[in-house]
This record gives sequence, C-alpha cells and structure tokens, in this order.
Amino acid sequence: MKVEMNSKKDMILYLPNIHIDFNTMEEVEKDLKNILLKLKYNYAIEVQGFYEVRAYSDTLYGLILEIDGDRLDYFDYFDGEIDLRIELIEEEFLYEIEDILVLPKDILKKNEIYFWKDKYYLKAEKNINMDQLLEYVDCIHYKKPFLFKEKNKLVG
Repeated sequence: MKVEMNSKKDMILYLPNIHIDFNTMEEVEKDLKNILLKLKYNYAIEVQGFYEVRAYSDTLYGLILEIDGDRLDYFDYFDGEIDLRIELIEEEFLYEIEDILVLPKDILKKNEIYFWKDKYYLKAEKNINMDQLLEYVDCIHYKKPFLFKEKNKLVG
C-alpha cells in the first residue's frame, strides 16, 4: 500500500493486488471501511467522519482510492465512526515509463506501448507480472486514461 497525503483528511491510496467485488455495495462499504481502519492502526492517520471515496479499479493492477475528507467537524460522529459516499469507476490503467529500453524483453513483447507527447505508455495485457512491471513505472494514469490513436502505437 502506498499512501499520498494531500492534506489532513485528503489522500490517495495505491492498493496493488487488492480487488473488491463491486456487485454488492454493502460489501464494498465494509471493505473500504476496513482499509481506512488499517490506515488508522498501521499509519496513525486519524480516520473519523464523512469521506467521499472514488474507487478506481483495474483488473490487473488492483485499486486506487481517492479519499476526500469532509472539511467540517461533526460532533455527532463517535470516535472512529466513518460514513462513506462511494463512487466506483472501472478503468484500464495506463503506465507511464520514462525509458522503454530498460524494460525486460518479455514485457516489451507482450504489451502494447504507445508514444504520446514525448512519453511512453504501456497498456498491460492479462498475462503480465504486475509486480515486475511496477518496478519500471513512473506514473499510473487511472483517471479516464487518454485515448490513443493507432498512429501513436509503437511497432516492435
């Protein structure tokens, strides 16, 4: 788990290899509350109150959670009580890579690589070793990844 804190209550959580079944909202809410409680106990991050959560899911990567905490202090919340408003977004993530020449040959051969605005982007295929790929990734694009045209695809 990687945690980026934007403010006291706003954060982005990168959760590779964690998948949540989006079919039942009760289970999604339970799983997300458990993740937030892990932040409280493992990272000493205060978790209490109302949160808006955007859960971006990729079948290969896992989850990226954007969590926005409510700016107001509510005295109605008991210690550790959490309320969530959840938006579920399923996307195919794109992986920005600075230099494709450092990628192992099996990753280069099995995945589509694009060149756009002086940067390389990889679209992962189902049989990829995600842990190996993440060693070379500079940035994960998960919010409505831009659409590439065929002319941007590199032919290997």
